[in-house]
Amino acid sequence: MKIALCHLELSCGPQKRNLQLLEQAVRIAAEQGADWVLTPEVAVQGYYFYRIDENAVVAPQPSPKLEPLRNLCREYGIILFLGCGEYDAACDKNFNSCLVFGPDGELIGRHRKLFGECLGAEAWARKGDSFTVLPCSGLQTGVLVCADL
Repeated sequence: MKIALCHLELSCGPQKRNLQLLEQAVRIAAEQGADWVLTPEVAVQGYYFYRIDENAVVAPQPSPKLEPLRNLCREYGIILFLGCGEYDAACDKNFNSCLVFGPDGELIGRHRKLFGECLGAEAWARKGDSFTVLPCSGLQTGVLVCADL
């Protein structure tokens, strides 16, 4: 198994640029034979997105804007671990999450960051409530975000 860790400068966004960079990086990783592709924390929006634009709105995920990345999962048969802010209407809260998409482009599951300060650059996000283990490529896989480690 090959795992690609995408070390990208996405921290200041904007989201449109980040998505373009993510598409390029995921494609390169897949073309180099990666089976799993991992992106940085809050890769979609950029880690400091809310400090740069305090009126930013976090969307429910997976949003239609993620479709090109999901298509890459389908095209190359990869698993994508995508750092992303997400809104959950059921509890009316935002979360700093890792969304996991399978080779069919469908959401396998998500992990919501457990350990964070909920202030400063992360003031927009609430804490998750449990560790997440998901089936990926036949392996039970623990998913974490940054300080959860």
